[in-house]
Amino acid sequence: MHRRRALIDDLKNQLLLAGHFGAGVWNTRLQPKTNSYPCVTLFAESETVTHTTMHPAPRGQLRTLNISVNAWYRGAVDIEKPETDMDAGALLIEQTLRKPVAAADLQLTGSEYREADDDPELFIVALSYQISYQATEYNPQ
Repeated sequence: MHRRRALIDDLKNQLLLAGHFGAGVWNTRLQPKTNSYPCVTLFAESETVTHTTMHPAPRGQLRTLNISVNAWYRGAVDIEKPETDMDAGALLIEQTLRKPVAAADLQLTGSEYREADDDPELFIVALSYQISYQATEYNPQ
């Protein structure tokens, strides 16, 4: 398993163990196919790599993994409830997530609040995180 996947799985397990998102926590960039909310999806957006040495393989790398953690909420009759739900969900995620064991650092870098593209009663708060970690490149191409 790539270390990137292990780091994402660590965050997923933290959210599952917290128990705040009873409908589920999934490692996917797709909209959840469920009628039960709230739920969370998380996935890798991108990753940057900086070589810590110019020697041939194996050589050290410092990697920065950009992750999106999305809490999904179904709207209600009260027009303010989605806003309250999204704020509460963001707070729960921020209070729950800790630096994975194999990581050097975990930082919240931003958040975005929006409606789902195809469903005006489905709301998402997307939190962006960066995870820094060390890796070794064994087979440069």
